[in-house]
Amino acid sequence: MLGLLLALPPASAAPPGAPGSAVETQLGPLVRPELRSEVLVVGTAHLAGIDWIQPAHLDGVLDLLAWFAPTRIAVERLSPDEVALLLERAVHDRGAQQVLDQFAGPIVTHGRAMQQALGVGRAMARSKAEALLTDAPGLAGPARVELVGLLLAAFEFDSAALQWCYLFPETRAKAQVMPEPTRQALAMPLARRSGLQGLDPVDSQYEAVRTLALPETVLEEALRQAWGEEWRLAAVIWENHPYAFASLLKTRRRGARWAYPATSACAMACRRC
Repeated sequence: MLGLLLALPPASAAPPGAPGSAVETQLGPLVRPELRSEVLVVGTAHLAGIDWIQPAHLDGVLDLLAWFAPTRIAVERLSPDEVALLLERAVHDRGAQQVLDQFAGPIVTHGRAMQQALGVGRAMARSKAEALLTDAPGLAGPARVELVGLLLAAFEFDSAALQWCYLFPETRAKAQVMPEPTRQALAMPLARRSGLQGLDPVDSQYEAVRTLALPETVLEEALRQAWGEEWRLAAVIWENHPYAFASLLKTRRRGARWAYPATSACAMACRRC
């Protein structure tokens, strides 16, 4: 089910003399309404966990999202910067390591392996990948394989998977760079339909580090007091009654058009970012 939830109008101008009016006066003329981004948020269940879902089941949703014509797509994945920060903290912080294990295991494992294989750090890998991305649509097979490796080394796992999809099957069979198939039921096919060259990871679990540092008994008791026994039943209910829903959130921001499959499994797209 798709439905329009919210359309946010442009913010009204601050009255003269009000706090922030000086900023409005200086920057307001530089922000034209026609250049503000449009954001589309689409919420689904975690589709990868629903065995009976087939690509054909999502064709109608993809047709609607393609009609929105996004120019950027974001996914529910930790950003490379957050992964790097968590790696730095994980040396002396058990919670940071738990977050990495739960949300970024393959990103870190394959990213570090590719960094070692290519002899580059994350930042250098990203810089080299950006240089190749300037001409990504016209890249030959070997150059695109190199791009996949650099994106993996830069912790850009989903962008690497997207570039991997653009390779001919025989090239993929010979290269063996992408470590495992990635399933993005909406984001990946939408990006391919739109001719995009990357996916933007926008998830964050940094606050979970503090929560996971608490004793497990304390967390359990806090959840029990807040939700009773319902929080224990949630996983069972979800497993036995799988469903999917979609919602549209469309707002204008910075001249871009974003579509964001959000709630549990997320992807977000943008025009004119």
